[in-house]
Amino acid sequence: MSTSGADISSEFKIAEFSVSPLANTISRGTRTLRVRPKVMELLVYLARNAGTVIDKDRIMHDVWAGVFVTSEVLANAICSLRRIFEDSAREPRFIETIQKRGYRLIAPVFYQERPRIPTTTKKLTVGHGSESAVLRECLSSAVEGHGLLVCVSGEAGIGKTTLIDEFLLDDKVRGCFVGRGKCSECFEGTGAYLPILEALEGLVRADVDGTLVGLLMRTAPDWYIQIFPGDDESRTLAAQGEGSSQERMKRDLMAFLRQVSEIRPMLLFIDDLHWADASSVDILSYLCDRCPSMRILILVAYRPEFLLSGAHTFLGVKLGLQAHGVCREIKLSLLSGTDIAMYIDNVFPDHRFPKEFAESIYHRTEGNPLFTVDLLEHLRDQGVILRDTASFQWHLAGSISETECGIPASVHSLIDRKLRMLSELDRRILDCACIQGYEFDSAVVTKSLGSDATETEERLAALDHVHGFIRLIREIQRQSQIPTLRYQFVHVLYQNALAEALSPSRRASLSAAMARALLEVHGDRGTAAASQVAMLFNAAHDPSRAAGHYLVAAQHAIEVSADREAVVLARSGLSLLGGIPESAERRRLELFLQMILGNALIRLFGYADSGVKEAHSRAYALCRDSEDNIEIYRALMGLGAYHIFRSDLVTGRDIWERINRLSEASQSPLLLLWSHVTGCIILSHVGEQSAALEHARRASNAYNPKEHTAIVSLGGFDAGVIGRAQMARILWLCGYPAQARRGAAEALEMARQHTHPYTLALTLFVSGWTSRFLRDAAKTMERAAEARSIAEEYGFLMLQGWSEGLLGWSLACQGQLDEGMERLGNSLNTLGSIGCHLVHIEFLSVEAEVRAMRHETKEALDTLDKAFAQMRDGGERYYEAELYRTRAEILLKQARQPNTKVESLLRKSVDIARRQGSKGFELRAATSLSRLYLSEGRHAEAQRELRGILGWFREGLDTPDLRDAQELLGMCGR
Repeated sequence: MSTSGADISSEFKIAEFSVSPLANTISRGTRTLRVRPKVMELLVYLARNAGTVIDKDRIMHDVWAGVFVTSEVLANAICSLRRIFEDSAREPRFIETIQKRGYRLIAPVFYQERPRIPTTTKKLTVGHGSESAVLRECLSSAVEGHGLLVCVSGEAGIGKTTLIDEFLLDDKVRGCFVGRGKCSECFEGTGAYLPILEALEGLVRADVDGTLVGLLMRTAPDWYIQIFPGDDESRTLAAQGEGSSQERMKRDLMAFLRQVSEIRPMLLFIDDLHWADASSVDILSYLCDRCPSMRILILVAYRPEFLLSGAHTFLGVKLGLQAHGVCREIKLSLLSGTDIAMYIDNVFPDHRFPKEFAESIYHRTEGNPLFTVDLLEHLRDQGVILRDTASFQWHLAGSISETECGIPASVHSLIDRKLRMLSELDRRILDCACIQGYEFDSAVVTKSLGSDATETEERLAALDHVHGFIRLIREIQRQSQIPTLRYQFVHVLYQNALAEALSPSRRASLSAAMARALLEVHGDRGTAAASQVAMLFNAAHDPSRAAGHYLVAAQHAIEVSADREAVVLARSGLSLLGGIPESAERRRLELFLQMILGNALIRLFGYADSGVKEAHSRAYALCRDSEDNIEIYRALMGLGAYHIFRSDLVTGRDIWERINRLSEASQSPLLLLWSHVTGCIILSHVGEQSAALEHARRASNAYNPKEHTAIVSLGGFDAGVIGRAQMARILWLCGYPAQARRGAAEALEMARQHTHPYTLALTLFVSGWTSRFLRDAAKTMERAAEARSIAEEYGFLMLQGWSEGLLGWSLACQGQLDEGMERLGNSLNTLGSIGCHLVHIEFLSVEAEVRAMRHETKEALDTLDKAFAQMRDGGERYYEAELYRTRAEILLKQARQPNTKVESLLRKSVDIARRQGSKGFELRAATSLSRLYLSEGRHAEAQRELRGILGWFREGLDTPDLRDAQELLGMCGR
C-alpha cells in the first residue's frame, strides 16, 4: 500500500472551473469532482505551460518522472480531463491536440495565492517492502537474460495488484516493454486466450512507431488476426493460411516475444489468474519453460483459495516450474500495526491524531489494505477526519471513542454504506456494470439501460472521480464496433457487493438486457463476446438463446484451436437443452452442438475417443430422418471413423455401407468421393484388396482439387489427396510396386500444394507406409519424421503414434535395434492411450521381428500371439499373411523346430495372401517358402513356387522383394 505526492501549485481557475490541486478536486458552481492524483499533476503541468505546445515525450518524462509509461496512459489522462471540462478533441475549448506532437492548454488560467501545504516529494511504499525487493531482484535477473515467472498470491483486498502496480512505476521498469492482461470471472475457463490477447493488444497499440505491430504480423500472424480482426492485413493473412493449432500459436508467440525482448526487456503481467482458461495457462506454461534464456519477467497474481478449491490446471504448471527453478512465489500477508500507522502518517501529513487512532484502525481492519484505505476515505468523507483551514493540519472531529462508533464493522459493511449514498441512477448504472463483469463498457451499460449516452458517461465519470467505485481504463473505437469507454471496478469486492445485493428477478432482467446490449454494441464482432452473452442469457433464464450463443462461442473456439474451451462450451450448451421445449429448432441446435463437441474431441483425443462415439451417435439419431444429407453424412462419418480407428471393422463396414447407399442415392460428387475413400480404407484393412483398389480408383476419378475447402470442411482432411495416397499403398498390395512408388510421390506433391496440416501429415504417413512396403528405409524415415513433426506441432496424437511406428521399423532396418524397439514401444503406447488399434497388428508384427533380431525369441512369439488375438477380435486381416510368415521365420531359427510346422505356416501365408489379392505379401510368402525348400534340397518345388508368382509381375522388377525372388530362382537351377 502506498501514497505519493508532488510539489504542486496553489488553487487556480481554468475558465469557469476552480481547481484545488491539494484536494484533488475540480469544481464548477455547486458541482465538485474528485480526480486521480496523476490526472491532477498533469493538469497542473499543462496550466503552468498554458498556451505552449508540449511534446508527448516531454509530458511523460516530466509528469511521470522516472517511470516508464506508454502514450496510452497519457491519452487516458487527457481523456479524463476533457470529460470533466466537457471538452471535445475535434472542437477544443480547453485542451488542444497537436497531431504527431503533443498537447496545449488553450483555456485561460487564473491563479489564487494561498499558503502552501508541505507535501512529500517522494513516493513512500507502506508494507510489503521485502516483497517489492524480490520483484526488483527478479527484474534485474530478467534484464540480464535470465527470465522467470513470479507468482504473487493472497486473499482479496490484500494488495496483490497494488504491489505490482507500484512495481510497474519503479525506476527499474523504465525502458521495459510492458504487456498487461486480466482474466475475467465472466469467462472463467472459456475465454480462450483473452488475457494473453489483452496483454499483446496493449503492448502493440502502445508502440508509437509500429515496430511491434509489424513484428507481430510477421512472426505471429494468427495472433495478429485476433487482435486486428477487421483490417486488410488480417484478411490477407487469413487467406494465405489454412489451419492453426495451439502448438503453432505457442511457437509463434514465443518467437514474437523473444524478438521483442531482444529489442528491450519485456514484462508480462496477468492478473486474476485463478479465472484463466486452459489455453491461456497452456500458453503461459510454454512461455515459462523457455523464458530462462530470455529478457522477460512474467508476473501473475491470483487468489490461492480459488486455485486450490477447483484443482486449477495452473497448480501443476507452477509446481513443475518451481522444481526447475523457473518460478518464485510471493505470498502476501496482512499489514502490521506499524504499517498502518506509517500509512496514516503519509496520507495525513502533520496530523494531530491520538496514538490510539492508528491502533483502532488496525484492529478494525485486521491489516487488510483495501479496508484500511476505504475506511480512512470514509471517515474523511463523513467529516470524522478534518483539516484545519488555517494550519492545514489534520485532526479528528471528536474523541477516539466517538470516532470508533462511526467505523463500519467490515469492508463489506463499508461498501454497503458507500453504496447507500449513491443516487438511484448511479446505483442502476453500477448494477448493470457489475453484471457485465469486473471490466465493463459505457456503451453496453447505456444500451442495457436504454438511457442517453451522454448522461450515462457523465455519471460514470462522477462514479470514477467523485465516488471512487470505478476507474477509466481506455477509450475503444474499432471498425464494426460502437465507440465506448472501458471502465473497471476499483476492486472486485465492489463488483461482488453489487452483484450479491441484486434480487434473483432483478439479476435475470439485467442479464437479459446486458446480453442484448453486448450483441448490439459488438455487431459483426459478436463472436468474441459469444460466451459472455451465453452466460448472461443463461442467468436470464433464457436457455434457448443461451445454448445458441454457446454454439457460436464453441465454433469460434474451434476456429482458434482452443479445443478444450470448445468442449466446455459445447457441453454447457447441451446441458441447457432440457429447459427448451421439443421442436425442430431444438433438435437442430443439439445436432450442431453435438457435431462441434465430436470434432473438438477428435482434435484433442483422436477418432477413437469414447466421447466421439457418443457425440456422433446422438447426432445421427437427431438427423437420421432429416432430408439434410450432409448432416446425416457428417454424423455417420464420425461414427464410422470411431469404429474404424478402434479396429472394430465389422461395425465400421456396416456404417460405411449405409454411407455408400446414401452417397449413391444423392449422386453428390462430394459425398461419393468421401464414400469411395472410406470404402477403399475399410476394404483394404479387412483384406479385400481388389475391391479396395476399385474404390480408390473411383475416388481418384471423382476428385476435383478446386473443391479442396468443401472437401476438408466435410471430413477434416482432403479426401481426394488421402485417397491417392491410399491407392498407392493398395497398388503395392495388389502387385503394382512401380505404380505404388509413383503414386505415393504424386499424392505427396498434391498434399504440399495445399496448406492443410492434417492432410499433409496423413499423406506423409501413408506415403511412408508405402515406402516401408517397398523396403525403402531411408524414404520411410524421411516421410515419417516429417509427419511426426507436423503431428507434434498440431497435437495429432494418432498420426504421432503411427509415424513413431514407421520410424521404429526404419531404425531397426539400419541396425539400430534398441532405438527402433523404443520407438515401436512409444508408438504402441501412444495409440493405446487414445484407443486407436488400427494398424496395431502390423506394428506388433514389426516389434516381433525386432525382438527376434535381438534373440528374444520367446518375447517375439508372445508379441505375435497378441497380434493374432487382436486380428481375430477386430477383423483387421490385411496383415494376416505376414503374421503367419513372420511366425514361420522366427520358428525357423529355432534348431529344434520341425520344418514341417514352418512349411505349414508359410503355405498358409501364401494361401491367405492369394485369397485376399495381396500379391505383394504372396510374393514374400512364396519367397520364404522357396528358401525353405532350397534348404531341404527340394529345388523343383522351390522353382515351381517362384515361377508361379514371378510370372504374374510385369513392373517394379528393381524393387527389393522382386530382386530377392529372382536371385533365389537363379539358385534353384544350380
